[in-house]
This record gives sequence, structure tokens and C-alpha cells, in this order.
Amino acid sequence: MISDRELWQRAKPVFDELADMEHDIRQARLKQIARADPELAAVLERLLDADHASEGALRDYSFGGGSARDRGANSTPPAQAFGPG
Repeated sequence: MISDRELWQRAKPVFDELADMEHDIRQARLKQIARADPELAAVLERLLDADHASEGALRDYSFGGGSARDRGANSTPPAQAFGPG
């Protein structure tokens, strides 16, 4: 099993790619990802659902940008909020 950190590092660029796609194209791409890596696809689906529910707030958030101090050293990283739990 891979760590939450590794999974997040793999999910972040794919999330950015998927978030910009039309719904039908995104669903087709998610199916491709799920065949190759079901765990990654599940995380991506949760991220996309959360992004949709928050009206795009996840896309607007600079994941991993800046220092821990800039983000708030005590804040929960997104990977912990959406990782396997």
C-alpha cells in the first residue's frame, strides 16, 4: 500500500487536469485511471466531488504552494482530508 503523501503527489496533477475537462471527457478519463489504479481514481473522485460541492474552491486553493507558515502550520493538508481513512 502506498502512503497518503505518495498518493496525493500522484493525484494533484491529475486532479488539475480533470478539473478543467468537460464532464463526459472527465468521466471517460476517470474510467481509464480506475482500470490502471483504482485507489488513485477513488481519491480523484472524492476530490472532484468536493470541488464541485464547494463551487471550485479546491481548484482555487494553491495545494502545496508556499511554506507551511504561509498555509498555517497547524492546518490539515488536503491529502489527509481526502486520503484513505
